[in-house]
Amino acid sequence: MRKAIALLTMGLITVGSTVWACSIVVEQRNRSFLQKEISIKIGDKVIFVNSDDYGHNVYSETDGSSFDIGLQEPGERLSVVFDTPGTVEVKCRIHPRMQLTVEVVE
Repeated sequence: MRKAIALLTMGLITVGSTVWACSIVVEQRNRSFLQKEISIKIGDKVIFVNSDDYGHNVYSETDGSSFDIGLQEPGERLSVVFDTPGTVEVKCRIHPRMQLTVEVVE
């Protein structure tokens, strides 16, 4: 039985004066994002994992946070860094019912 990876990690890691952004995993399965909404910090990376047997095309047309990762093949992991605070609506061009809300906070 396969289990969904909801969140790999969140937040910032600080060691001394060095700060690293974190990565959050969002799995795509059965023509949907397993999470419907996530909250991240500015600079965090969201890794989109295609666990389906067919392609996806994850994108956002949100002002200030638009992106399009193109065709994502089955098993492929592609990532996006979110640099602007606000609410980002993420969808799939191939499967219009796939929707994810990303809340990017400072």
